[in-house]
Amino acid sequence: MNGFVSIFFNSQSTSKPTAILKKIANTNNVGFAYLVTGQVDAIAWVQASDSNAFLDTLLRINSISGVDRTSTNVAL
Repeated sequence: MNGFVSIFFNSQSTSKPTAILKKIANTNNVGFAYLVTGQVDAIAWVQASDSNAFLDTLLRINSISGVDRTSTNVAL
């Protein structure tokens, strides 16, 4: 299961965006992660073996300090 994850940072966080991004990029199953302009703060490409692994990756990203929430777009 592959898909893009849009990541929204917590505006009250004291963590630097680059530090948050580095933690996201080092998460298992994340192929790449970039800071972006627009309505979201960052995007990541997740390549997981199945839906459970995809969900586990989302939960790990959401648990990173400075991440407020995520939104996913799964590739069909």
